Amino acid sequence: LYASVREARERLQRLETEYPCATWLPVICQNPATEPISWQTLRGLKNTLPISTQIQTILLTSILVTASAIGVRSLGILQPLELTAFDYLMSWRPREEPDPRLLIVTVTEKDVQNQNPQERRGASLSDRSLEKLLEKIQPHQPQVIGLDIYRDFPVEPKYANLTTYMRQNQRFIAVCEVGGSEDHSGTRPPPGLPKSRLSFSDFPVDSDKVIRRQLLGMAVDPNSFCTTDTSFSFRVAHAYLAARGIQFQQTPNENFQIGNVVFKKLETDAGGYQKIDAQGYQIMLNYRASQVVAEQITLSEILSDRISPQLPNLVKNRIVLIGTTAPSFKDYFPTPYTAIQASQEMPGVIIQAHMVSQILSAVLDRRPLLWWLPAWGEIIWIWSWSLVGILTGYIRSLLRLALAGSTASIILGGLCFALLLKGGWMPLVPSAFALVIGIAVMAYMKAEKPGV
Repeated sequence: LYASVREARERLQRLETEYPCATWLPVICQNPATEPISWQTLRGLKNTLPISTQIQTILLTSILVTASAIGVRSLGILQPLELTAFDYLMSWRPREEPDPRLLIVTVTEKDVQNQNPQERRGASLSDRSLEKLLEKIQPHQPQVIGLDIYRDFPVEPKYANLTTYMRQNQRFIAVCEVGGSEDHSGTRPPPGLPKSRLSFSDFPVDSDKVIRRQLLGMAVDPNSFCTTDTSFSFRVAHAYLAARGIQFQQTPNENFQIGNVVFKKLETDAGGYQKIDAQGYQIMLNYRASQVVAEQITLSEILSDRISPQLPNLVKNRIVLIGTTAPSFKDYFPTPYTAIQASQEMPGVIIQAHMVSQILSAVLDRRPLLWWLPAWGEIIWIWSWSLVGILTGYIRSLLRLALAGSTASIILGGLCFALLLKGGWMPLVPSAFALVIGIAVMAYMKAEKPGV
């Protein structure tokens, strides 16, 4: 308005000779304490910035919010929250049926106590019990027998059949422990067992001690008693699949491939991880969403012939995993399920069963493996949620702002959960961080500068 009056006076100045007093227009005095009058306010419109300026503000703010979220994440500050969110989403998945290709023979605390301690020699399973167990199982034609119990001592001479079986049966796979620390060089493998049927039982452990990853293989440690490069789960699953004519190979990118399925190697910054130790060939462990991963029977049930009529159907063409669940051997580990539900930790043999089941299910059932976005994909994902937050921050009503923010958060969580069902581990916590910060920043800017 002030500029218009000034321009009019300048134009009317040329008419003063013909029309005296033509420039005598009202004098407008501006009060410095009030906002200047604009045509928008006179017409009842909001005093807003041009659309192009608003777009620039939104884009610049979203970039700054995204950079802040990614910067905080790269420092590892958000990793505990991301892993906890991952555990919750994993525990909320719908239940799956137990894997019908597996049978787990558990050595319970009672089974341990029923054996002669001198015969056990510190292990959970004596030569006598193992020989009798194999004699009961072998006639029913199991596809693979995996022994997830350390046996770093020679078989007693009187159990010659057990020695022959372990050395010659191509379906029998045993374990040792690589270890890796200076004060622990692992455990020795069963004497006389060929390396082609030897595997390691080591797990990758996260900083909170939870098992979320799986090793398929790693370089041989020359300082360890356990000199094998293949994990127990991979050795067992590969033996089962090889019997069906499905072979293993390496892709040009040095990824493992079984059949048509590629097991993508875990990276140091994959998913919610930030600079983890990704040595060896690691993949994410997509636990089977089931109370019981596979059918289980105890050692005493087999040795006492209590389930003799059912044993042929339980064993034939299956993978039989043998391991201890006795608490005295402390072979228990936290998992995403036990970490959230505060329940008893999972026995090692059960975790091994989940790992074997993951490989079989991916190859034979097309069950999804866990995957994650590349770095540029995560940046776009987080940036998009910062935009959602910034646009939501334009809402002036506090009630509507709270409802819109809550709705956006629910949609974000729902999308991450739906994608996890398809195997996708999305950056939930950084996206929520960007969403909330975007809302807060824009709401603050609107309060301070109403024209934004």
